[in-house]
Amino acid sequence: MNNLTHSEYQKILKAVEILNSDVDPKSLPKRMLHSVNYAVSSDITAFEMCNQVGEYQGVLIYEPMNAISPQELEIYGNYMHEHPIYGEIIFNRRFNAIAISDFVPDNKFTRTGIYNEYYRRVGIDRQISVTMDINPDCLVVCTLSRDGRDFDEIEKAVLNLMSPHFTSAVRNTNSFERLQSSEENWQSVAESMGRAIIILDSEMIIKYLSDYSAQLLEKYFPKDKLKINNFPHFFYRWIAKSLEETNKTKEFRLPPKPLTLTANGERLLVQFTYNTSSNLINLFLSEEKDLSVEDLTFLGLTKRETEILYWIACGKSNPEIAILCNISVRTVHKHVEHIYIKLGIETRTAAILRVKEIIQ
Repeated sequence: MNNLTHSEYQKILKAVEILNSDVDPKSLPKRMLHSVNYAVSSDITAFEMCNQVGEYQGVLIYEPMNAISPQELEIYGNYMHEHPIYGEIIFNRRFNAIAISDFVPDNKFTRTGIYNEYYRRVGIDRQISVTMDINPDCLVVCTLSRDGRDFDEIEKAVLNLMSPHFTSAVRNTNSFERLQSSEENWQSVAESMGRAIIILDSEMIIKYLSDYSAQLLEKYFPKDKLKINNFPHFFYRWIAKSLEETNKTKEFRLPPKPLTLTANGERLLVQFTYNTSSNLINLFLSEEKDLSVEDLTFLGLTKRETEILYWIACGKSNPEIAILCNISVRTVHKHVEHIYIKLGIETRTAAILRVKEIIQ
């Protein structure tokens, strides 16, 4: 991965700020488009949803609005099987940012049916995509297209860093929509998310406290006797401060930093969101533990490769890993190459993102 400059990191942070400027599901498409276009320039930007075998799910948002006609979308669907990126996503499970030029030279791509019948017609010849694995039934593909200048490694790195944020935004929106659909369904939603939920109204009165939430609070506050409207007082202070931070600016609303509590080597994370349409305060509780080598053993790597992947995820460089494993830097390079091949990735960033997915 190319080293990003300070200004490029600032641009990514601003893009993430735009993405999280609201929690209303209706504004998510606009926020996603605005966010990615702020970070990477393109002539046409699209987010497409499909299932895990590549079947189009009927949801496509793109910008500019009139850039692609219904007839052109139909042509694209007829030639989609020729798309170089499509096969890599569906069959090779590539979730890092990839460009058409990574797999097909220009002179070969311009002879394909999909180029002559679709891309030449809409006036683009360069494209880059990054895919988000939302759930077992859904993939979201973010595609940027433009004419002329190809996408470079810096732009790929930017998309790779933004991809987890888009994934979280879509997952959170799905969760909010399910919560809003029925108050009676809160318990099943909490269980399906694998996280505990506490919901309060604008007066900070608890409207819902899941069984799992109560278990976690009892675990981290064993001396407190919890009641439906009485849990550790500093929670209320943190919520009040979070609401204050959230309302500081009208232009963007950033989610506050999670509250972190520790007990017996484990961490409880409490995340705060405020639903402006219902005036409900949502607290999402989840437990985390430190990553261990054992957490990565199911990936099909050798014992040494698993150990090296662990150190990569910890942010260690190849020379540092060589010292930690008591092997040469050249040997570390060879193991890293084998890890990339087995996991179907190409960069250390992609390796770290894969490990983060495992932790989640």
